[in-house]
Amino acid sequence: MNKPIIDPSTLSEEQREAIRQKHRSCMATINSQWKPKYYDIREQKRVQAHTLEWLFGSAFFKKGE
Repeated sequence: MNKPIIDPSTLSEEQREAIRQKHRSCMATINSQWKPKYYDIREQKRVQAHTLEWLFGSAFFKKGE
């Protein structure tokens, strides 16, 4: 677990849900059986997910949080 750079408690519920949805979307692309035409798409999603976890802390994206 990492310490968040942005405190999620300062965000509105709509903002928190939008961030979680973006993270879920990235993870779905990374973990899917879908083979993108270009490798870069999956790599971009991996970087986006990692950046969100770095900014908001990995605990923010755990189930039930």
